[in-house]
Amino acid sequence: MGPNPKGVVMAVAVKAGVNGSAPEPARFAATGSVEVDPDGVHIEATFVHPDIVLYAENGGLGADPLGSVQSLLVAGIAASRNAGAYVLAEEAKQAAESLRTVLLSEAEGHIRAALRRAAGEAEEEGGFLPEVDRIVTAGAKSVEAQADRLTKELKGAGEDGLPQLIEKRVRRASRDVVESILQAALASDGALGVRLAHQSESVDKLREDLSKIHDLLVQAKIAAEHVDPAAAGRDWQPSVIAEVARLSLITGDRVEETGDQPGPGRSKKGDAVLHLANANGDSTLKVAIECRTGKERLTIAELRKAKENRSAAATLLLAAQACALPKDAEELGFRTYWEERAVVLHHDADRAEGGLLLATALQVARMFAQLASAASTGEINQEVLQANLRRLEKCLSKLKPLRTSATGIETEVSRIRRYAQEIEVELRGALGELAGLAA
Repeated sequence: MGPNPKGVVMAVAVKAGVNGSAPEPARFAATGSVEVDPDGVHIEATFVHPDIVLYAENGGLGADPLGSVQSLLVAGIAASRNAGAYVLAEEAKQAAESLRTVLLSEAEGHIRAALRRAAGEAEEEGGFLPEVDRIVTAGAKSVEAQADRLTKELKGAGEDGLPQLIEKRVRRASRDVVESILQAALASDGALGVRLAHQSESVDKLREDLSKIHDLLVQAKIAAEHVDPAAAGRDWQPSVIAEVARLSLITGDRVEETGDQPGPGRSKKGDAVLHLANANGDSTLKVAIECRTGKERLTIAELRKAKENRSAAATLLLAAQACALPKDAEELGFRTYWEERAVVLHHDADRAEGGLLLATALQVARMFAQLASAASTGEINQEVLQANLRRLEKCLSKLKPLRTSATGIETEVSRIRRYAQEIEVELRGALGELAGLAA
């Protein structure tokens, strides 16, 4: 190495005996020397710092260890310079902040002093408050004048008054808006106009269908007004007589249709005859059955004639409509006539209780026939008999509210069950006692 005009700076390592107790920087101090001359920097040293040793052992210095060391030195020098520039930048920033704070404080002081002078200090009157008072006073006077003028305009009368003018303009504007909307909608190319045009064929078809329905209704009305009562009776009467015959099989009775056969008096009253069976197997007792399909009311006198025409001991009237029953039996639809030995019933097979009513009426008619043929009425307790007949009528009177409750079946189930149980108990008791009397 050449002469070192600036001297030699040596880095001496601490001895091993001392390193064990030396501080952290002293333990890892490098050993060797560094010489600086005009030709360059000459370094001959040994580095024991763990980071450097680990970096070198892991191949950090690469294939050119000397060049890598030079690169690391250059990078360190650059980082040191940049750190210095950062410090200068921070110092400049702090100086700017300090200057800004000083300027703000000075400006605030000047502003406060100016406001105090404007508002007045101590007992002195400044110039700000009087100016504000003057502006407010002038503004209030102007508002008051404008309010007076506006009030006069709003309270004006006649066609030129403001309320009248506003009303006219609002009405005209509303009319114009509505007319424009309707014209646009009903125009041939408008939304509603196009829809109406497309629906014209459908409307024509609906009119044709409506006309057909009207014709059908007229025809149905005419047909209903010209219903043949005899034809209606032919449809209803056979089914009723067949039902009576079916029920009579239980007691061994026999039903004979006699509607077309005249009786001893040459009359055809009595559409059927119920022949009652007795203990000997023959049938000497008869019940005349009259079927009525029309609306013409049948009287007790006519029932008496039917009973006499068929030489019967009792009469049973079965009507398709309640209005054909005697007047006092129309509301309930069922009634017994003790003196006449007659039973009348409005029979509707479509009702749930229709079969029960028919069986009850048939049983009462049989009982009347057996009573009429008794050798002595003293042998029968008539009070018990009449009481049981009243029980039957009472039970049947409960069927009407029962049918009414059935219309709201979901909310009236308990009521319907109670009525049904009461009717069943009463009917069974009455029929049992009647059967005992007639035996």
